[in-house]
Amino acid sequence: MKSIILILVSLLFILLDCQEKKEVLTNNNKANKMNTTPIYGIDFNIATPFEILINDFSLINYNDNDAMSGFYPINELLMSNKDHEIKVRLHSKTNKKYIAEDFAKYFNLKIVITNNTNFEKFQDLQIIKIPDTIKKMPYIEYKYFLNFNLPYRIKGWSNSCDLTKENEKYLLQEVQTFYQKIYQIVNEGDDKGYFKIISKRTQELMTAYYNSEIIEKEQNELKERVHYARGKMNPIDFNKYNLKISGNGRLVTLEDENGDSPLYYITEDHDDYFGIILHRPYPNAPLEVIR
Repeated sequence: MKSIILILVSLLFILLDCQEKKEVLTNNNKANKMNTTPIYGIDFNIATPFEILINDFSLINYNDNDAMSGFYPINELLMSNKDHEIKVRLHSKTNKKYIAEDFAKYFNLKIVITNNTNFEKFQDLQIIKIPDTIKKMPYIEYKYFLNFNLPYRIKGWSNSCDLTKENEKYLLQEVQTFYQKIYQIVNEGDDKGYFKIISKRTQELMTAYYNSEIIEKEQNELKERVHYARGKMNPIDFNKYNLKISGNGRLVTLEDENGDSPLYYITEDHDDYFGIILHRPYPNAPLEVIR
C-alpha cells in the first residue's frame, strides 16, 4: 500500500474530499449492479435417480435412490438469448422396475432468478412440471425450451468444433494427455500453473456472474485446494475412465461409471475432485478447458 505525503494541507483536503466522493460513487455503482444483474439458477427436489442437462451440458447427474434437493447457478451455461434446452432424465430406483406412477408428487424443479450478486432473494421464474402419472416407465426424458434475458455475453463453446466428427482414438489420446498434464500440475500444488490452464473458464465465470464476490471466493478456495493437493493426488488409471462427449458434440471429458473425474485426492472426510470440461475452439487448435 503506497503512502503519499502531501505538504500542502489544502491540497490534502481537496484529495480527501474527492476520495470520499469517489467511494460514494463506487458504493452506489455496486448497489446498482446488485439490483440490476440477473443471476439464474435451478432449484430442485427429486426423489429418484435423475440427470438435468442444459443445452446438452450435464449439470447434475444423481444416481442414488434417496431424494436429493439443491440449487445450482446456471449463468455460465447460457450463451445467447435464444431458446435454451433443458432436459430432465428420470430413472427408476435400483430396487424398482419402474418409476413410481405418482412420482410427480415427489418432483419439484424450477428456474429461479435474483438481481443480487450475493446470490440472495431468489424468486421463481419458471416452474417445470411433469405429467401427473407415469405408466410403467423405467426411464423417461422431458424437454423444455426457455428464453433468458442475458445482458452479458460469453462465447463458451457455442462456435467450437464438433468432436463427434474427429477420430475417437486420437481424441481419446489427446484428452488423456491433457488430464495427465493437469494431474502433474495439481500434484505439484502449482496453483499458478493450474489457473493458467483454466483461465478461459475463470474469465467467463467472472463475466457471467458480474465479478460476484461469491465466485471470487470460490476461486480463492480452489487455489487453496490445489495447494493442499500437493503430493496427494490419486494416480490416474485410464482403464477406469471413458470419453464422454456432450454439449451437442462440442464438449469432452473423462468420467468413470459414477460420472466422477480422474483428478482427485482422498481426505479423511471426502474425496476432493477437480472437474474439467474441454473443447476445441477452432479446427486444429489444441483442446482447452472451457468449464
